[in-house]
Amino acid sequence: MAEWISAICAALSLLGAGIAWYRSNLSAKAKQQAEEARKKAEEQAQLAKRQVEAAEEQADAAKEQAAELSQQVAELREMRTLFQGPPLEMFLIGENRWHLANKRDERVVIEEIVNADDFIRLRFDAPEHTLEHTLELAPYEAIEVVCVGALGKPIPATLILRVNSHPDPLHVRIPRA
Repeated sequence: MAEWISAICAALSLLGAGIAWYRSNLSAKAKQQAEEARKKAEEQAQLAKRQVEAAEEQADAAKEQAAELSQQVAELREMRTLFQGPPLEMFLIGENRWHLANKRDERVVIEEIVNADDFIRLRFDAPEHTLEHTLELAPYEAIEVVCVGALGKPIPATLILRVNSHPDPLHVRIPRA
């Protein structure tokens, strides 16, 4: 009977050894799979980092291009104003009466009449348009201007205006009949 017990114990020991070997083999495979998963995760992290860096470079390049385009647009607007001529022009419509016309597609605000003292009488077609107030002309709008001179003080050749779109006073030629 001791032989049987010994044989059973040996068989159980072999079975235990087999189970231990099987479990250690599974543990090694799991360890290997975990190592492979870690390497893949590191590779994906590196790839994501490179993609973020590339995206940041593209964003910086886009910002530079936007700044350049903004500068070019400003230069083109400046060139357009040079080629368009003066924004205001006067047209004779009758004795001592002219139309002051805005020739641009943007509003023009007359802030000051620089040579107002050169006229005996200078009046715009609306009562709110006096020398104390600014005068706003919508795009392509024209208003009537009455200018009166006399022998001792004739109407000057130009109406000198300070407008919002020009840093220097604007000389508007007053045409004669």
